[in-house]
Amino acid sequence: MTFPDENDAGPEEYEHIRLVEFMDMIGRVAQLIYIGTPMDKQWPLSTKVFNVVDGLLKKWTGINAKSPDEDDGTETESDREY
Repeated sequence: MTFPDENDAGPEEYEHIRLVEFMDMIGRVAQLIYIGTPMDKQWPLSTKVFNVVDGLLKKWTGINAKSPDEDDGTETESDREY
């Protein structure tokens, strides 16, 4: 994690991960777990990331991730915020 002045921030900076750093971590994990497999060269990073996120959601919530290709365009609560 990146901190401009980690002495001033104290331990609270290490207790929370920023969203951008979490997303970076997911991308790095997705790249690493497919090294040496046939999917390493065949799949784009977006597919690898989707599979990692899908696995995390299934493990933590029991919910399957929905691919953007499968999205039916249904409006959600968050859509009204924009």
